Amino acid sequence: MSKEQWLKARGNNPRAENRQRQIWIQTAEVRVNKACEEIMKNGKPFSFERLENEIVFKETSKGILGIFQDTLNDLLKEKRIGTFKAYNNAFSAFQQFRKGKELKPDELTLQTLKDFEAYLKTPRTHKYRKTKKAAGKNTIAMYMRTLRIIFNQAIDRDPTLKICILLPENKMINVDIKIKLGAGSKGQALSAEEIQKLILIKAVPGTLAYEAKNLWLFSFYCQGINFRDIAYLQYKNIKPEHIEYVRRKTSETERKEELMQIPLSPIISEIIVYLGNPNKDENSFVFNIINNTMDIVEQDATIRQKLKVTNKWLRQICAANDLPPITTYWARHSYASLLKDLNESVELIREMLGHADNLYDRKLFEAIRYRTKAGSE
Repeated sequence: MSKEQWLKARGNNPRAENRQRQIWIQTAEVRVNKACEEIMKNGKPFSFERLENEIVFKETSKGILGIFQDTLNDLLKEKRIGTFKAYNNAFSAFQQFRKGKELKPDELTLQTLKDFEAYLKTPRTHKYRKTKKAAGKNTIAMYMRTLRIIFNQAIDRDPTLKICILLPENKMINVDIKIKLGAGSKGQALSAEEIQKLILIKAVPGTLAYEAKNLWLFSFYCQGINFRDIAYLQYKNIKPEHIEYVRRKTSETERKEELMQIPLSPIISEIIVYLGNPNKDENSFVFNIINNTMDIVEQDATIRQKLKVTNKWLRQICAANDLPPITTYWARHSYASLLKDLNESVELIREMLGHADNLYDRKLFEAIRYRTKAGSE
């Protein structure tokens, strides 16, 4: 309204339109006073930005559970099924901890995190388990990291949250929630001698044992390529002299996709011939793990099941041949370990394993092949 309208509305006994404007102003004053009380609770500082957020955006802003749900919906739209499942597990745990009650982002205190961690450590009955069991260290670490990511998204929506989190003793802090990291590891490494022993194990072609062994070796010779990337390899990724692909993990999390290039050695080519899909159309998957008729959810479930079966047969093979009970992930660690034995730098090892752009060095590949071959001599 104009200055003249404002003065008439603020005067004594306004009439008609001015009376209605006076009611609007009084209503706004009540809302502002209430908002000021809310944002300054527990000694929190006043700012016009926080006041605006409380008044204008409060009805549309969401709490931690709401932001969690938005994130899950986005992950499904982006077809990031693996990440969706991990986040959904964390969401379910936090929702149960809160008993379905929403939590405003500025109410996420360090004490709340401690209470959540204690809740996860308490043995309780799970949906698919008859006995009570507490969450493991790695599970707790994953859930807490996920919660930190959700809170950071809340900060993106409302930057004032950076100064609104209270310590238990009500001291203001600049938000830096420290989350414990998991202590476990996904896999260990075979020595050169053990790799050579694995190579020499006889397995009948066409059996699951034969397939499991060769999928592990394929991963090893392909710079530790992970199982999901193996499943998604298509014939268009197989070039005349190398395999070229983008790690699905980095394609989902990094702004710039990391292009991996692996020389197409005779050993790798042989495994593709042994296990490869006879349909060599460029959009056909190299290995018969998933197919193009499946949607993204079916593909994810199929890959997970295939990984379980492969690891099961790897353990059986190793148990029968006096080798450690390996999984597919051991191929990646074993590859890195051999590089280190060859006195290669940590930076190069990281590049080889897909942490940075890399054009693979053929001489190094041959050195690894020689070291592996000579391992039992």
